[in-house]
Parts: sequence; structure tokens; C-alpha cells
Amino acid sequence: MPEVVLGARIAAAVGRLRDRGAPVEESIEGRAVRYEIRRRQYGVDVFVDPARFIGLRLDLRAEDGSAALHYAVDTDLYDISQARYAKFAADVETDIVIFLDGLASGEILTRMTQPNPATIVPTGEGPRLLKRTRLGTTAGPYRYNKDAAVRDGFTPLAV
Repeated sequence: MPEVVLGARIAAAVGRLRDRGAPVEESIEGRAVRYEIRRRQYGVDVFVDPARFIGLRLDLRAEDGSAALHYAVDTDLYDISQARYAKFAADVETDIVIFLDGLASGEILTRMTQPNPATIVPTGEGPRLLKRTRLGTTAGPYRYNKDAAVRDGFTPLAV
């Protein structure tokens, strides 16, 4: 059976984003790759070091450019070079790929009402609703469909 390289699915999803016109910047240092997407409304950073860490961070920006909401998924402090964390690392990679494909297809929805902006992101466990609160960000399942979200004022993030 061929060896599965952690990060290969992320690289493919980044390619699909580029095909949709996303301005993806890529930098490489050793085995680590960093992908960055910068738009007026948001920034996405994806970091892949198959022996150490994989992660994604979304920073939504308010009209004035200030930080409005953050979302992250990553392998945290787990030593993903160890075989016992291979499934965990693969699950995180899956969530990153789902996010990137969701960005490419308009499935990441935002509502930038102040003082509580919100976003809906796709994950392996289904859509998650993230809301900014006074003390940080809350996250929970989003149980409605895209049409309901649009009726509630959510709009897709532009690639």
C-alpha cells in the first residue's frame, strides 16, 4: 500500500482554490509549506510541516480592517510524527481540506454585524456556527441550510 503523505490533500485543495482565482502565496522552508490568502475581508494561513504541525487560521476583518473573528483548526501540541497520532492528523487535514474547498465553492458564510460578527464553516462533523462574543468566540453546530443562512444575512466569502 502506498504511503500517504500528510499535506498532499491540502496541496490539492490549494490548487483548486488557485483554479478559482484565489491569490495564494506559497513559501517553503525545508519540509514546511505555508499558504497565505489575503483579501480585504479576510486572511487565511495554512501551515503544513508533515513531521511537526498542520493548521489553518482564518481571520475575518471588519470594514475598518480590525480583527472581527478568528477560526483555527490545527494539530496543536500533538507530536504528529508519532504513529499513534496519525488518525488525528489525518482528521485535521480533512477539516482543512473541507474548509479550503468550502472557500472555493462559496460555502463559508459570514455576517459582519457589529458587535457580534459570525461565520459558518464546513467541517467533517458538519457546518459550525462561530460567533464573536464579548469574551472571545463561541462555536456550535449549524443546523440549518445555506438558504436559511442567506435569509439571516449571511453572505459567502469571496475567493
